[in-house]
Amino acid sequence: MVEKPQPAAASSENIKLYSLPGCTYCSQIKDYLQSQGLSFQEINLETDQAGQSFMEERGYTALPVTIIGTHEISGFRLDKIKEILNRL
Repeated sequence: MVEKPQPAAASSENIKLYSLPGCTYCSQIKDYLQSQGLSFQEINLETDQAGQSFMEERGYTALPVTIIGTHEISGFRLDKIKEILNRL
């Protein structure tokens, strides 16, 4: 079986997920990304001070925050995530 190479924008270097343990919406986004075979970097806002600073600087309060390349999606916006991924 030959693996299809992923687009550069769909690697863990370009997809970040700012989340909290126990966040149902965060889990749903993680499950979706994994079901699409996409790797991502997860930032646990409970323990990651740089992640907490990022959220504070941007004024984000809704979870999760999903970053795909230059796109930042705050809150449970699976529709928007799918739209961005389909354009890659």
